[in-house]
Amino acid sequence: MENELMTNVYVRSRVLSGMVHSACGLGCWCFSVDAERLFYSTSPDEQEFLLFLRSSGCMDYAISDHVRRDRPVILSDSVGLIWAAEFLWNHDAPELLIVLGPIFNSATSLRSIENSLHRLNLSQSARNLLLEKMKKVPVLSMANFGQYVQMMHYTLFQEEIQRQEFQFQTVIEDGRNVYRNFADAEQTDGSWDQTNVERIHMTEGTILQMIREGNLEYRNVLDQLNGLDLPAQFPADGQFRRLKNSLIIFCGQCTRAAIDGGMPQQSAFVLESEHCDRIERTLTMTELLTVNRRMMEDYIKRVHELKKRRDISKPIQQCCDYIKRNLLKPLDLKQIADNVGYTDYYLSKRFYREMGVKLLDFIKNERIDLAKIWLVTTTKSVDEISETLQFNSRNYFGKVFCEKVGMTPTAYRKQLRAYEHNAEKEGDDAENKAGR
Repeated sequence: MENELMTNVYVRSRVLSGMVHSACGLGCWCFSVDAERLFYSTSPDEQEFLLFLRSSGCMDYAISDHVRRDRPVILSDSVGLIWAAEFLWNHDAPELLIVLGPIFNSATSLRSIENSLHRLNLSQSARNLLLEKMKKVPVLSMANFGQYVQMMHYTLFQEEIQRQEFQFQTVIEDGRNVYRNFADAEQTDGSWDQTNVERIHMTEGTILQMIREGNLEYRNVLDQLNGLDLPAQFPADGQFRRLKNSLIIFCGQCTRAAIDGGMPQQSAFVLESEHCDRIERTLTMTELLTVNRRMMEDYIKRVHELKKRRDISKPIQQCCDYIKRNLLKPLDLKQIADNVGYTDYYLSKRFYREMGVKLLDFIKNERIDLAKIWLVTTTKSVDEISETLQFNSRNYFGKVFCEKVGMTPTAYRKQLRAYEHNAEKEGDDAENKAGR
């Protein structure tokens, strides 16, 4: 039965490859789980694009430990080709790697393509050949490409997935990174499609209003924004830099909208600095789009939380924000009081009156909440978590954790991981039954 189920999934993947290729010329590739062997592809220029996929670092990233094996990952290279990859499972282990692509995110000039290929130090004849191949690459918005990726996930897992669950490639810091030249590109020419710019600005206006309101019904709007034909995925010289600048300016607008929504100015400006730093550090287009979305979500959620606490004064809100930003640093009452301009005694009394919990207990609660996340999602040792979260000793950390959670950190980690394992097993059993 297991072999039959695997055969059915394999057949469905072949059907998917034919469907997406007939719909828009989108290629589908099937590799061994280590990506060493290519079993089939529907790309008419298989060898050329396989070269890009392997040499760019995209394939290495797709099979690396950075990627969850049960979620699709969006990949991009220095030329601007975009791919999506996901593993096909055989019961309890990845069996094959399925890849969709390549696409371009938006139409771009031949000069932009030539400039991108020139950075690869190829011969003129090789560049001319690749340029002809690039003309055949389908141009899809990220919204449309995302729909094909959702179809791929359903084909492999028989479950629906939302686009916010996609993974996005980040830079691999191993010396083989090919993206760094984007951030340093000199600005020459390359213009944005004016219709796209107007649509982006209209959507941004909606986002700014949702930030002011702390409106959690933002996901559909963000999906629309991500689905716009943003500036070319392999930018004309300087275009990536200009998009960064635009998003940094937009971050400032988000800050003002958050202040209008009730966020204390100091907290808003600190948040602005953090997000601008993240934007500046991005090195690929997919990473930049991901950081931008998280920035907008962060502003909206924070304003929403503030509006839920209308009875909490701005100084106490500012105090809570300061604590959350500095959980990994030593915190004492005087330091926090100085930050909000109160005396130790007055801050303690006012914090307890408005929050219903002592300030030092609030700090412990926030640190324990972060510890719970780390225990389940990382391999950090209990000692490492204790030290990083400023608990001074493992014994004290264990005591506080038991008081808040009802069990030791080690027992909590084992229980949650056992629960996840059982949930995965139940899902596998259900899938096996459905295949019978």
